[in-house]
Amino acid sequence: MKTNKLFLPAIFAAILFLSSCKNPVDPPPDLDNDGIADAQDQCPSVAGVSEFGGCPPPPRDRDNDGTPAAQDNCPDTPGDREYNGCPFGKVDVCSGNSPYSHYGYKWSNLMPVFQFSSSLPSAWRNETEYAASTWNAVNAGIEIRVNRTIVSNGVGQDNKNVVSYGPISSSKLGVTYGWYNTSTRILSEADIRLNSNYSFSIGESSNKYDVRSVLTHEFGHFLGLDHVSDRTHTMYPEGYPDSIIYRTLCAGDKLGLLRLY
Repeated sequence: MKTNKLFLPAIFAAILFLSSCKNPVDPPPDLDNDGIADAQDQCPSVAGVSEFGGCPPPPRDRDNDGTPAAQDNCPDTPGDREYNGCPFGKVDVCSGNSPYSHYGYKWSNLMPVFQFSSSLPSAWRNETEYAASTWNAVNAGIEIRVNRTIVSNGVGQDNKNVVSYGPISSSKLGVTYGWYNTSTRILSEADIRLNSNYSFSIGESSNKYDVRSVLTHEFGHFLGLDHVSDRTHTMYPEGYPDSIIYRTLCAGDKLGLLRLY
């Protein structure tokens, strides 16, 4: 019995000794020491967090405009939260209001026709027609039509409605000149002139104004609409460079035309 008691503990001790001699398992490689194995690390050389696959978390608000990066459509350009972090003019939205104003004149001829002046760059002619068609799409009972015969006329009472390009003494991007009967308030003629003192483009371009947007605004005047104070509307009196938001009409723009005709 004494022999058995000594033998069993000896075997047990030997087992414990053998176990303690096993080699430890090496941890998986982790080049950036962020606790995420390189095999699962999407940024293995830059320390990050598991939430972003081992990459550093994105900045919460890179442009410091108060819009979290996850909701910021313009993360590197300060903007307004109202426009998803973009500056006004980069996102085409309408306010939901319906402001409109009338000059006090209108056409009795419900198919007024305009022509292109030779001073208007030929590349802008299609843009001019698109601008007019934007108002025609309101279906207010008046349709602006085009006579594609090029004329040398510009601004002047000459029985022609002409869209031209040239210098304007005011700071306006464009001006619409109308002639009407002061008793009946009926238009007999209207000319549109784009101000050559500004740089225009077709579409968005840095420090340039979209020619179609400006012409859409001016055709609003051509039809008898005045300015409104809601900057989301096409009939707002200021334009924005590198923006095409005024190509499309808001509720007040449309309602103003419907109420006029």
